[in-house]
Amino acid sequence: PDISNQIISSIPEATPEYTKTLIKIKRALGDNDGAMETAIAALEEKPDHGVMFAILRLSWDLGSMEDVVIYSEKILSDKPTQPVAHRFRLRALVKIGDVKRIETAISDTLNYLPDFIEAHRVMIDIGFHEFEDWTMVKNHCESILHIDPTDRRSLCHLIHSQLKLGNFGEVADLITKSTN
Repeated sequence: PDISNQIISSIPEATPEYTKTLIKIKRALGDNDGAMETAIAALEEKPDHGVMFAILRLSWDLGSMEDVVIYSEKILSDKPTQPVAHRFRLRALVKIGDVKRIETAISDTLNYLPDFIEAHRVMIDIGFHEFEDWTMVKNHCESILHIDPTDRRSLCHLIHSQLKLGNFGEVADLITKSTN
């Protein structure tokens, strides 16, 4: 606590750095409620992405996935191409498990960031495990392979989906491609 007081007293109070550091100190000392109160108060005073990210991360660490989604969406409403906010939102929604909300978020993410591989991967997982929609799996695998032709995971999922679709000729070509 003495060191943390020295650190915080060395930073001018009216700066975003002060707030972010105070939040980090409170978290490090195990005062998560105090950290959240500090962050929310700072956010009410002045909306700042740094503070929003601090709240988002704290919410994640505390397991408050709905809050992660809320703060991610606040950031995305201002900066729709912010990849970290998209990633946190998608991961939180996956933990929540609401497939419709996940699909909507992925559609939104891919609208702004068409090369965002993580969104395609989530859709592949949903296609596999929720819907057994092999065409969906195939399409998202192909999207990833268009971005990264060497992505082995997508290639394996593509082979699997082609088998399920009965496209055995495609499977042979993909296996040949995967061994080169």
